Amino acid sequence: MGVITTIEARCKDCYKCVRSCPVKAIRVTSGHAEVVDDRCILDGRCTRVCPQKAKKVESGLDHAQSLVRSGARVAVSLAPSFVAAFPGARPDQVVAVLRLLGFSFIQETAVAARFVAAGHRLLVEHGKGPWPIISSSCPAIVNLIEKHYPGVIGHIAPVVSPMVAHGRLLKRTLGQDTAVVFIGPCVAKKGEAADKHVKGAVDAVLTFEELREWLSREGLDPETLETQVESACAGSPDGPGGGCGFDRIPSASIRVEIAPGAAYLSTDSPGLARTFPVGGGLIKSAGLPSDLLEEDIAVVTGLEECMEFLEALPAGAPEGIKLVEMMACDGGCVDGPFICSDLSLFQRRRRVLSYGAGSGSAGRGRYLRAASPELTGPQLPGQILLPLMRTYGARKVDAPEPGEEDIRRILAATGKTLPEDELNCGACGYDSCREKAMAVYQGMAEIEMCIPYMRKRAESMASVTFNLTPNGIIITNAGLEILDVNPVIERKLGMRRDEIKGRKLNELLDAVAFEDALKAKKVITREVACPERGMVTLQTVVFIEEQGMVLGVITDITEERKQREKLNSVRRETLDKAQEVINKQMRVAQEIAGLLGETTAETKVLLTKLMKLFQSEEGNGAERGMSDEHIR
Repeated sequence: MGVITTIEARCKDCYKCVRSCPVKAIRVTSGHAEVVDDRCILDGRCTRVCPQKAKKVESGLDHAQSLVRSGARVAVSLAPSFVAAFPGARPDQVVAVLRLLGFSFIQETAVAARFVAAGHRLLVEHGKGPWPIISSSCPAIVNLIEKHYPGVIGHIAPVVSPMVAHGRLLKRTLGQDTAVVFIGPCVAKKGEAADKHVKGAVDAVLTFEELREWLSREGLDPETLETQVESACAGSPDGPGGGCGFDRIPSASIRVEIAPGAAYLSTDSPGLARTFPVGGGLIKSAGLPSDLLEEDIAVVTGLEECMEFLEALPAGAPEGIKLVEMMACDGGCVDGPFICSDLSLFQRRRRVLSYGAGSGSAGRGRYLRAASPELTGPQLPGQILLPLMRTYGARKVDAPEPGEEDIRRILAATGKTLPEDELNCGACGYDSCREKAMAVYQGMAEIEMCIPYMRKRAESMASVTFNLTPNGIIITNAGLEILDVNPVIERKLGMRRDEIKGRKLNELLDAVAFEDALKAKKVITREVACPERGMVTLQTVVFIEEQGMVLGVITDITEERKQREKLNSVRRETLDKAQEVINKQMRVAQEIAGLLGETTAETKVLLTKLMKLFQSEEGNGAERGMSDEHIR
């Protein structure tokens, strides 16, 4: 999984990420956009422009928290743009809140940025080209060149970025078992930390947004730490009162060697390197003289401007230019994708420059020339030797190139058979129809991304549906004036469309269903009789609030109603016949019951008489027997 991924459920096929990506590292499949890692330079622009927040950046928060919880020594390398990311807090408050999170050593990345700037100056003064040298501090620019302009890799300064330099410095001074967490506004730093050419210098990368999330989880706000600053910063060598609370490296000096016969010797004070996040900050930090600044050095910020420069470079370097400070974000890191500041770009720049100006000329080191005994002699006791060299590698992925016939075929699929059919509107995210056709051929785009084509196709399908549906369709405005009808309504009313349009609906049909839908602002379905037209209709009506229109689908159910009434009549007749039969059966049953009742009564009388007769005879016989017994 790459550093930037897409949450598919949130992607709404707006192609805004495609339009914003300068290197077109977005592939659209089944209507959903996904980031192609092989092409992505991690500038993070797509994460900023996506209106649905469908772009997700790999989080380093859990890893950083686990490092702190492990009990190991964890150091923070804090990008100097933090003063723009937390404008409501003083630097010492930001340091204090980091200590409360559990970090044991906190220092500005600007400390190492000074060494990186010095390395660039040494290359300008003692290097042999190729000219111009392109600054290497912005990882998005390094990605851009390695993946899309590998032909100019030789121009990149063979110097690590301030983040990597600082990570190496912290591990060399505090111990290789020290975990280093970089915090800044950049997405590309996450990819740089895993780059095989510099891997191991930094253990985790957090954006300012992730830091804010961590603080929120812990219920911490640097702006409210007034009463806690002293205790939180008490262990800082420069103290809670006069400094910002940053830690210092206990070392006599740091020696940076970058070019044959030249080195830079300094301490760990950040100095003017605090201005590194703004365009021209590297040049200012390096202390380059004004004549070089005017004649030999250029500053290029913003990806489009950087790409324009790189496109022209193979044809020939600009005359006299020795160093190009190149940054992917407009104006520098102060416009990084996760700076997360409400300040304007101008205000952020001013705040960083003001912070850097407060450093004065402190922290400037000495450049050692070839004849210097300090350069040719052995490393001094307590001196730290910091390696800043690095290499690069081409990572361009070759995509299949379509022929003219392929492009024409793809264009024809969207109805573009003539040059004038190619609108080049850019709605799909590509600058021209031909560029989009190439993307389709390479599997990066889909035919259906052409908005004018899909609109025309939808309009055509809507027109077919409107005109050929067996049901009537009436469209009115909110005042129930008829805007349009389809041919079915024309036939039912016996009027032409131009005679119907503009008239009030209630002049031609019962408008009760339309009126109810307009009031309720929901779908209304009901049967409406039109006796003057000799028909009964089933009307489904909806109010389209966004357009202020009412749409009604009218189905003629007159024959259905007649069939229903006929069926109901048959049912009633059947019920009447059934009731008549039941009544007759009841009468017969009653007559039979009456006859049976009379016969039963007569039988009962006869049997009763017979029983009494038998009983009488039995009584007389008993009396005679008793008399005979008495005589004997």
